[in-house]
Amino acid sequence: MYNGIQKTEAVIDYIESGITSELDYNKLASIMNLSVYEFRRIFSFIVGCPISEYIRKRRLSLAATEIMTNDQIDILKISEKYGYSNQSAFTRAFCEQHGVSPSACMHDKTSINLFTCPKFSVSISGRENVPLKIIKTESFFIGGFTGVSPITDSCCCEDVWNSFYESGADKKL
Repeated sequence: MYNGIQKTEAVIDYIESGITSELDYNKLASIMNLSVYEFRRIFSFIVGCPISEYIRKRRLSLAATEIMTNDQIDILKISEKYGYSNQSAFTRAFCEQHGVSPSACMHDKTSINLFTCPKFSVSISGRENVPLKIIKTESFFIGGFTGVSPITDSCCCEDVWNSFYESGADKKL
């Protein structure tokens, strides 16, 4: 487990050190000794968002901090620095991420929500005495009902519950 955390931290460090350049997913996957497919899946699970979204949000957050700390900065240069081919694409992404335009961020000194790097820690719980008592009872029977609901089911397993009642299983149980 700890080795996996170290590898994930190494990927994050690699991304942060090369955030203004083109990042190669093959290189990122090799740091974790995974295929690109597995890397993307595991990174998304660990960090909570896909790798491409993580990189985009980090770039826009870093761009915002530069814009907020320097009111003479050229927004075109910032957009190019963080990988945008034109200023309008950068402005659109910036507004989507921060809710304000880069120029408003520069001049109005509005507050924004930064997307920060994840930090990992390991905590250990337990290590306490828990009372245990085993009680012998008569044997008993456990019954159940199974079914599959479509992923589009908006209610909690509505199709399964309907088939449960329609089959009369509620009366048998």
